[in-house]
Amino acid sequence: MPSRTDRYAPFLFALLASAGAAYAAVDVCNPALPYTMPDHDQGRAPIFANPGLQNNGSQYCVPTCTTDILTYLQNHGYPNLDIGPGPGPWLGSQAIYNAFTNDIEALASLMSTDPFGGTDGNEAFAGVNQWIDNAGYTGDIVVSKFGMSGSNAPELGDLAFCMIARCPISISVGWYEYQGGTTYVRRGGHCVAPVRLPDFCSPFPKISIRDPATGVGSNQFSQAAGTTETYNATTGFVITRRDPDDNSLIYQGPAVRISGYGANNRTAIIDGYRAFFPAFGLAACNNPVNGSCVTQHFPNTVLTGNSPNTIPLSLPADASVLDLDIAADNLGSWVLMQSDVDGRDFLVWQRGNSPAAEQRFPAMDAFNPRRMCSGREPRVLYFLDANPHLVVRLNTATGVATPMSLADATTAICFDDQHDELVCFSSAARRVTRLDADTLVPVATLTLPSAVAVGPEPRIAICPVGAYLWLTSGINTGYGLVDDPAGALTIAGTISDSQPLRGVDTGDTGHVFTAVGGITAEFEPPAPGPVAVLAWARVGGTPPFAPLADGPIFRIAKSRTNYNRAVHADPSERLNILPEVVAPSVPDCPADFNLTGTVTVQDLFDFLAAYFSGDIAADINESGTITVQDIFDYLAAYFRGC
Repeated sequence: MPSRTDRYAPFLFALLASAGAAYAAVDVCNPALPYTMPDHDQGRAPIFANPGLQNNGSQYCVPTCTTDILTYLQNHGYPNLDIGPGPGPWLGSQAIYNAFTNDIEALASLMSTDPFGGTDGNEAFAGVNQWIDNAGYTGDIVVSKFGMSGSNAPELGDLAFCMIARCPISISVGWYEYQGGTTYVRRGGHCVAPVRLPDFCSPFPKISIRDPATGVGSNQFSQAAGTTETYNATTGFVITRRDPDDNSLIYQGPAVRISGYGANNRTAIIDGYRAFFPAFGLAACNNPVNGSCVTQHFPNTVLTGNSPNTIPLSLPADASVLDLDIAADNLGSWVLMQSDVDGRDFLVWQRGNSPAAEQRFPAMDAFNPRRMCSGREPRVLYFLDANPHLVVRLNTATGVATPMSLADATTAICFDDQHDELVCFSSAARRVTRLDADTLVPVATLTLPSAVAVGPEPRIAICPVGAYLWLTSGINTGYGLVDDPAGALTIAGTISDSQPLRGVDTGDTGHVFTAVGGITAEFEPPAPGPVAVLAWARVGGTPPFAPLADGPIFRIAKSRTNYNRAVHADPSERLNILPEVVAPSVPDCPADFNLTGTVTVQDLFDFLAAYFSGDIAADINESGTITVQDIFDYLAAYFRGC
């Protein structure tokens, strides 16, 4: 069985070949973000007109690092994020510096950052999503936040995928104290933004970061120029991570160590990340029932270099799609297929535009899956068997498949991230059964209201807003259901159309999507009022995911996290300790356009190619648009050198 890291190799090289001109400048063995990542300083003291940060910003690595990300997004596709003075240079006048200082403090407030204790991972996730929501971009920017737990740990391939897709990412670097053998415990951490992975394809990869705690000429009263620090990254570093309080096992397996970086003589290990993607959806296509191909759709492609909005993804020949889902970390997708030749069921794994890679899990040979969904952990999948009384939990990292018998004949499944439960729907029994995500033991059984009509093709989805369970079944009405204290379900909303509703999913906005008449339609809740209105309204105009679906098999990406408060809310998990051992800081060099480390005439050619192709990477002055002034500014930087 291939490891998750092994699967990146075909993806990375195929992405370059298949993405066309939009990715023409990508070096997959040295992946890098194509635009300048800001490098805001977290150390900011109040003086005269400078507002400063509480405790001089010593515990503000997370809001500062996140401000880097939001500034990056604001300059490349999302101009109304309202961070700092608005789109444009992050370096400049004292007024620009003060504007960012105020917003770092405001973001810290949303993240409940303790000026003397740092930031909790769960609060950081909630805070950045609140900022995005306040700016009106809910559902337009998808945030994935994942930490080390169970069978999951961040990999360099995760960072490489984001860089090649032009999507920014910040990482949590934990400071780990050695306990003997392979055992470590975490004692605080720090937040940085990776921008390059030099020598990624070699046995000795490196990682280049923007660190809010380091720089050349940094002080606490003005913004220093951007710098990058580069470290060796050890990818085969096996650890046994235990809780520092009760010694319980948190994670055992490979991790990424950053060499030459540390605090209090502790080892630096990447143990979490926050990835920021443009909204996207995935659907089976061509066949309105099953489908023989998969399509990916991005409503906004500015961040990804104005690549095509709709991209067909290649699949094995002579196979039909039974079901699909986006991986929990939004870094790929799983497709459940059936061979049209021999009837064999199999899984394929997809990253970006790469050819689908068939995955072999011998433990699944005993089963005949027909529906699937991803769990809260990126490596866990759930299947509904052709035997409707059987569901299976598959750990794709270990290959272990765990079956569980169900009392009711089940026709649809989905996953509830908030409660960490598998949700099973039975058309015949008219019941919903909730199962514990790990043990598959039933935790609740709820009865469907008699007013709910159930058609021939039921699909269900959990809405992240309002805890609705949405049900469509190929008839003209779909239902939003909520738990009743008496152990039943209550109708809290409905969607309807003159044509059958086929398939269902929801987005971060709480809106509901369903396939109607060959397009993916969007429904929104009624405005609050004195009278409760059950009927949701179909959104007018062209919905953002209209080109996606001609059938019931589709998914919309949502902001997701695997953070578990039992593990990740521990004080040792906070990001609150600055590094003491760091690499030399290398100042930014705008003239090195192709990021080779030296300035040559090829940089000039690459800049002009980007400029004339309209690639936003040519926006050298970060004005938000490409103008002739970018040519003048780049030439000035080129002749100035580094």
